[in-house]
Amino acid sequence: ADQTGGDYFDWQQMPDGRVAISLADVTGHGIGPALVTAVCRAYSRASMSSESDLGIAIDRINNMLVEDLPVERFVTFVVALLDPTDSKIQLLSAGHGPILLYTAADDSIQDFIADDIPLGLGLDIGYGPAREIMLTEGDMLVLVTDGFFEWENADGEMFGLTRLQETIAKYKDRP
Repeated sequence: ADQTGGDYFDWQQMPDGRVAISLADVTGHGIGPALVTAVCRAYSRASMSSESDLGIAIDRINNMLVEDLPVERFVTFVVALLDPTDSKIQLLSAGHGPILLYTAADDSIQDFIADDIPLGLGLDIGYGPAREIMLTEGDMLVLVTDGFFEWENADGEMFGLTRLQETIAKYKDRP
């Protein structure tokens, strides 16, 4: 039970053909955060499928979580809504980062900070609006949780954000 975490990623096809890609990280480790993760995923799937405005959907998820979470818990959450017909992404982060965008045209990596505060901290926050990103061939949107870049090797060295960005740059041409 101590190895159970509170991170998850998910994707779901929307009725209009868009795809919602979400990532969340619940504070703490163990069974409690794992259960909150399951609840957050369920709230997210229900809210995303019934609401086209990301800010309203995230506000709905937040309000439900506020009712369920103990005071010491919160959830960082990010959702990218991809329209495969025009490669446009709507992106909104509730306290979650880093969010990295590799742009092939200028071979650069941009680091976005969170748009709003994490979920579960108060009612009716008013999340949004979502930022819009146009992807072109070779671009990558990279969503990770802290468990990825804070991972330590056998020598206790963290993977780190710099190494993550170097890895993205090194393998940018891979499918």
